Amino acid sequence: MTIGRKFALTGAFLILMTIVLGAVSLVELSSVQGQSGQTAALIWVILLVSVFGGAGMVFAIVRSVSQALMRAVSEVSSGAVQVASAATQIASSSQALAQGSSEQAASLEETSEIGRAHV
Repeated sequence: MTIGRKFALTGAFLILMTIVLGAVSLVELSSVQGQSGQTAALIWVILLVSVFGGAGMVFAIVRSVSQALMRAVSEVSSGAVQVASAATQIASSSQALAQGSSEQAASLEETSEIGRAHV
């Protein structure tokens, strides 16, 4: 289940509980005086169920988002290690190329001096 879907379900659940709580409140207002104690208890039960249900859903969503972020950080970290390794190899190759170029330049200069001396 995707994160967006979980957020949507959480929102729908909380809206549904709010509607139920509002409906129960309306029933309480129109009920007879003798039943007000039962209705108040029912309102409290519904309120507690909705609060703890919402909290449970929020906990589950936060946990799944946290796990997804941890996986992403792990993958990025692994990629960073690979990039660092590649950079080290490139630096080593560049150093070897620079050394070879210097040696070729020195050899070419030496060859050119010998050529001038014979002319």
